[in-house]
Amino acid sequence: MSKTKKAVVWGLTLVLAAVIGFGLALAVKTLRGTQMSAREWWTTIRAPREQFPGKSRLNVLLIGKDYNYIWQKNSVNWGKLHTKGARSDTLIVLSLDLNKGRVSGLSIPRDTYVEYAQGVIDEPLPRRGKINSAYAWGDAPLAMQTVSNLLNEPLDYYIALKSDAVKTLVDRLGGVEVEALDRMKYDDNGARLHIDLPAGRQTINGEQAVEFTRYRQPNAGEPSSKEDGDVRRIARQQMLLRAMVKKAKQPKMFFQADKLINTALRSVETNLSRQQIFALAALFRDLQPEQMQTGTLAGKDRHRGDKWIFVPDEEKVKAQVDWLLRGDETAAYRLTVVTVKNGTEVSGAAREVADLLRNQGFDAKSAGNARQAAAREVAQTQIQYGQAAVAPRAERIAALLGLSGVKPSKLPKEDLEGADVTVVLGRDVAPNFAPRSARR
Repeated sequence: MSKTKKAVVWGLTLVLAAVIGFGLALAVKTLRGTQMSAREWWTTIRAPREQFPGKSRLNVLLIGKDYNYIWQKNSVNWGKLHTKGARSDTLIVLSLDLNKGRVSGLSIPRDTYVEYAQGVIDEPLPRRGKINSAYAWGDAPLAMQTVSNLLNEPLDYYIALKSDAVKTLVDRLGGVEVEALDRMKYDDNGARLHIDLPAGRQTINGEQAVEFTRYRQPNAGEPSSKEDGDVRRIARQQMLLRAMVKKAKQPKMFFQADKLINTALRSVETNLSRQQIFALAALFRDLQPEQMQTGTLAGKDRHRGDKWIFVPDEEKVKAQVDWLLRGDETAAYRLTVVTVKNGTEVSGAAREVADLLRNQGFDAKSAGNARQAAAREVAQTQIQYGQAAVAPRAERIAALLGLSGVKPSKLPKEDLEGADVTVVLGRDVAPNFAPRSARR
């Protein structure tokens, strides 16, 4: 790793975890010092939608910046942070459904290879490059337009995080609970970065929260970790988001609301006004962290010259945009990997069910026999999923199989062997899906 300090970037967790996390009660307690008159506050809370005329959905770009070290031979400025020409370290498009009070997010890998939006700034730009350089070239306006062009979806606002904001707010929250799949160990003496977090569920403080979302890979020669790579890094960022919202919504945090909100508002740069931020608090006061649907831009890493780039999968990205940014839940079916196993002696039933689910838009496949023993069949069909956001799709699968009264069960995602949903057919369903040639 170069001598560059990758600052964790979480405008979402700072503004929306703190503001939305408290809702209306927050607004009452934090009126003092909000630079809003009592009349403005009351108007905002009474009619929050008026802050977003003609809008039923808002798309907000969350920008996290790289903060680099200034290095000098005499070490006078050793370790000093500067932000001039900083690239984005994290980009997340947050979509807020103002009608339904739902929130979803689409993370964009920093190495995504894109065409830069031309004409946004006066200076000449290269035609293509990594998306994290858009912010360095033209700040939030260029980053917003480049992301908008990539997704073919307009963006309304941005939130950019300042240095040390995550550490400050997590500490103000008194720490948050997260879970690591494996140990994360990394040391960079030059950048004064030392990460050593154990596997398992744990409560982390602000400094550890920074480490939790910065980790990407171990030192050379060290054992690999299940947490290696950008995919898991993004997943941990999304986990931290939910953890902060959950902690902010605890009743005991109400008494620190004014300090949390002031910390959040000082820690970000945004084109949202304070009235609009408090309007969001009113609109999303009932938001629960487990209801937030998130995804990461679909695509593959490829080698280009001497660099690695991330190339988006256009077809899957369109489905992600339709689902997460436009609210089309059926588009999520195309992104839902379903494994169907046969727990009975009804030959071919798993293939028939997989065909049915594919015809409904799911990415489904048959995975053979799942009988518990040679002479023992599964009595009742089991539908299992790994993430709370997948639950509505698991329930839809149950309905398609005629099991509307069956509640799908949640398992650790790693237990599903790469699938989003696993279906184990039992005797209650399998005979209904015997191939026609086998029916009597």
